[in-house]
Amino acid sequence: MSANLKYLSLGILVFQTTSLVLTMRYSRTLKEEGPRYLSSTAVVVAELLKIMACILLVYKDSKCSLRALNRILHDEILNKPMETLKLAIPSGIYTLQNNLLYVALSNLDAATYQVTYQLKILTTALFSVSMLSKKLGVYQWLSLVILMTGVAFVQVTIQDKYTFHFYHSFKTLFTVHGEYGSVNC
Repeated sequence: MSANLKYLSLGILVFQTTSLVLTMRYSRTLKEEGPRYLSSTAVVVAELLKIMACILLVYKDSKCSLRALNRILHDEILNKPMETLKLAIPSGIYTLQNNLLYVALSNLDAATYQVTYQLKILTTALFSVSMLSKKLGVYQWLSLVILMTGVAFVQVTIQDKYTFHFYHSFKTLFTVHGEYGSVNC
């Protein structure tokens, strides 16, 4: 049962992540008249939905008692201001990251975005090893090498595509079209 739950969770996570990226990409590159929504508004609404979901889970965990929910929120947030402030820097960085994700999706194709976005796994692993002295196993290092290779292949493909477009634009710019045919300069 545990293995089935693991694979089901993996499948749901892959579906959720893929559909999120494709939906965000589609909504940011839609060629319709009128103003586009603000990415900052989408980030705020997503965070508000997460807060509501968390409050509902705490409410359920406190045996559906509003008094217990209020006490838990008061004890954990208001009575521990330093602990709450410690979360301000990571949450600010997270908000900035989410806004930059919309910028990236507006300017990159979905596949390039998804593969490049996975670089966060590589950087997290490297910082964990270098700064926290964490030890990685052979399979973890192999996975990181495969991830890095995939990112490198995608980046090389992008460079080749832009080089191809630049070459043809440059060639068209310096081709003189006359009455008797084309002449390259």
